[in-house]
Amino acid sequence: EQKRLWESLAFPLAIPAGREQVVHLAHTLDALLKRLPRCERENLRRAYLTTSPAATATFDIEAAFTHELGIWDLGLAELVRQVGVQCAERGVLLERTRERYVDLFTAMMTLLRRNQGHLKRYIEYVGQLRQNMLERWDVNTQTDDDEES
Repeated sequence: EQKRLWESLAFPLAIPAGREQVVHLAHTLDALLKRLPRCERENLRRAYLTTSPAATATFDIEAAFTHELGIWDLGLAELVRQVGVQCAERGVLLERTRERYVDLFTAMMTLLRRNQGHLKRYIEYVGQLRQNMLERWDVNTQTDDDEES
Protein backbone atom coordinates (compact mmCIF):
# COMPACT_ATOMS: atom_id res chain seq x y z
CA GLU A 1 0.00 0.00 0.00
CA GLN A 2 2.85 2.40 0.84
CA LYS A 3 4.52 1.67 -2.46
CA ARG A 4 1.33 2.44 -4.40
CA LEU A 5 0.95 5.79 -2.62
CA TRP A 6 4.56 6.62 -3.38
CA GLU A 7 4.23 5.69 -7.06
CA SER A 8 0.95 7.54 -7.45
CA LEU A 9 2.66 10.73 -6.32
CA ALA A 10 5.17 10.53 -9.19
CA PHE A 11 8.44 9.88 -7.43
CA PRO A 12 11.03 10.09 -8.75
CA LEU A 13 10.65 12.78 -11.35
CA ALA A 14 13.22 13.10 -14.14
CA ILE A 15 13.25 16.90 -14.01
CA PRO A 16 15.56 18.84 -11.68
CA ALA A 17 14.43 19.10 -8.09
CA GLY A 18 12.81 22.29 -6.95
CA ARG A 19 11.01 23.61 -3.90
CA GLU A 20 7.73 22.09 -5.11
CA GLN A 21 9.21 18.56 -5.07
CA VAL A 22 10.58 19.00 -1.55
CA VAL A 23 7.21 20.22 -0.26
CA HIS A 24 5.52 17.35 -2.07
CA LEU A 25 7.99 14.91 -0.49
CA ALA A 26 7.29 16.30 2.99
CA HIS A 27 3.53 15.88 2.50
CA THR A 28 4.04 12.35 1.17
CA LEU A 29 6.16 11.37 4.17
CA ASP A 30 3.53 12.80 6.53
CA ALA A 31 0.81 10.81 4.74
CA LEU A 32 2.83 7.59 4.90
CA LEU A 33 3.62 8.07 8.59
CA LYS A 34 -0.04 8.72 9.38
CA ARG A 35 -0.86 5.38 7.76
CA LEU A 36 1.30 3.54 10.27
CA PRO A 37 -0.98 1.47 12.47
CA ARG A 38 -1.86 3.36 15.64
CA CYS A 39 -0.64 0.48 17.80
CA GLU A 40 2.82 0.67 16.17
CA ARG A 41 3.06 4.41 16.82
CA GLU A 42 2.02 3.89 20.45
CA ASN A 43 4.46 1.01 20.90
CA LEU A 44 7.33 3.06 19.54
CA ARG A 45 6.41 5.97 21.79
CA ARG A 46 6.34 3.62 24.79
CA ALA A 47 9.67 2.13 23.76
CA TYR A 48 11.24 5.61 23.64
CA LEU A 49 9.94 6.44 27.12
CA THR A 50 10.58 3.21 29.02
CA THR A 51 13.75 1.66 30.35
CA SER A 52 12.14 -1.61 31.42
CA PRO A 53 12.61 -4.60 29.07
CA ALA A 54 9.46 -6.17 30.50
CA ALA A 55 7.39 -3.14 29.45
CA THR A 56 8.29 -3.65 25.79
CA ALA A 57 8.08 -7.44 25.78
CA THR A 58 4.39 -7.50 24.82
CA PHE A 59 4.77 -6.04 21.33
CA ASP A 60 6.96 -6.51 18.29
CA ILE A 61 9.18 -3.48 18.56
CA GLU A 62 11.45 -4.70 15.76
CA ALA A 63 8.59 -4.76 13.27
CA ALA A 64 7.43 -1.31 14.34
CA PHE A 65 10.92 0.17 14.02
CA THR A 66 11.54 -1.56 10.69
CA HIS A 67 8.20 -0.39 9.30
CA GLU A 68 8.80 3.25 10.22
CA LEU A 69 12.44 3.10 9.17
CA GLY A 70 11.33 1.91 5.73
CA ILE A 71 9.22 5.04 5.32
CA TRP A 72 12.04 7.34 6.41
CA ASP A 73 14.51 5.52 4.15
CA LEU A 74 12.17 5.95 1.21
CA GLY A 75 11.96 9.68 1.91
CA LEU A 76 15.70 10.01 2.40
CA ALA A 77 16.42 8.16 -0.85
CA GLU A 78 14.18 10.59 -2.72
CA LEU A 79 15.73 13.57 -0.96
CA VAL A 80 19.20 12.29 -1.92
CA ARG A 81 18.03 11.95 -5.51
CA GLN A 82 16.72 15.51 -5.49
CA VAL A 83 20.00 16.85 -4.10
CA GLY A 84 21.97 14.76 -6.61
CA VAL A 85 20.13 16.41 -9.50
CA GLN A 86 21.61 19.76 -8.46
CA CYS A 87 25.05 18.46 -7.41
CA ALA A 88 26.07 14.93 -8.40
CA GLU A 89 28.98 14.75 -5.94
CA ARG A 90 26.80 15.80 -2.99
CA GLY A 91 24.17 13.27 -4.07
CA VAL A 92 26.73 10.45 -4.21
CA LEU A 93 28.07 11.32 -0.76
CA LEU A 94 24.57 11.53 0.72
CA GLU A 95 23.66 8.19 -0.85
CA ARG A 96 26.76 6.56 0.66
CA THR A 97 25.79 8.03 4.03
CA ARG A 98 22.22 6.77 3.72
CA GLU A 99 23.37 3.28 2.73
CA ARG A 100 25.78 3.17 5.68
CA TYR A 101 23.03 4.17 8.12
CA VAL A 102 20.86 1.36 6.77
CA ASP A 103 23.76 -1.12 7.05
CA LEU A 104 24.49 -0.06 10.63
CA PHE A 105 20.83 -0.27 11.60
CA THR A 106 20.56 -3.74 10.08
CA ALA A 107 23.68 -4.87 11.96
CA MET A 108 22.32 -3.40 15.19
CA MET A 109 19.01 -5.23 14.78
CA THR A 110 20.88 -8.49 14.15
CA LEU A 111 22.93 -8.00 17.33
CA LEU A 112 19.81 -7.13 19.33
CA ARG A 113 18.04 -10.26 18.06
CA ARG A 114 21.06 -12.34 19.00
CA ASN A 115 21.33 -10.77 22.47
CA GLN A 116 17.60 -10.85 23.16
CA GLY A 117 17.80 -14.53 24.11
CA HIS A 118 20.67 -13.82 26.52
CA LEU A 119 18.71 -10.98 28.08
CA LYS A 120 15.62 -13.17 28.55
CA ARG A 121 17.69 -15.85 30.26
CA TYR A 122 19.34 -13.23 32.48
CA ILE A 123 15.97 -11.76 33.48
CA GLU A 124 14.70 -15.26 34.31
CA TYR A 125 17.86 -15.95 36.33
CA VAL A 126 17.48 -12.71 38.31
CA GLY A 127 13.82 -13.58 38.91
CA GLN A 128 14.83 -16.99 40.26
CA LEU A 129 17.46 -15.42 42.53
CA ARG A 130 14.87 -12.97 43.83
CA GLN A 131 12.41 -15.78 44.50
CA ASN A 132 15.09 -17.80 46.34
CA MET A 133 16.00 -14.78 48.46
CA LEU A 134 12.35 -14.16 49.34
CA GLU A 135 11.89 -17.82 50.29
CA ARG A 136 14.99 -17.72 52.50
CA TRP A 137 13.85 -14.47 54.07
CA ASP A 138 10.45 -16.05 54.84
CA VAL A 139 12.18 -19.09 56.43
CA ASN A 140 14.50 -16.86 58.50
CA THR A 141 11.58 -14.67 59.58
CA GLN A 142 9.58 -17.73 60.67
CA THR A 143 12.61 -19.12 62.57
CA ASP A 144 13.11 -15.78 64.34
CA ASP A 145 9.40 -15.70 65.27
CA ASP A 146 9.62 -19.26 66.65
CA GLU A 147 12.67 -18.39 68.79
CA GLU A 148 10.93 -15.35 70.25
CA SER A 149 7.90 -17.40 71.33
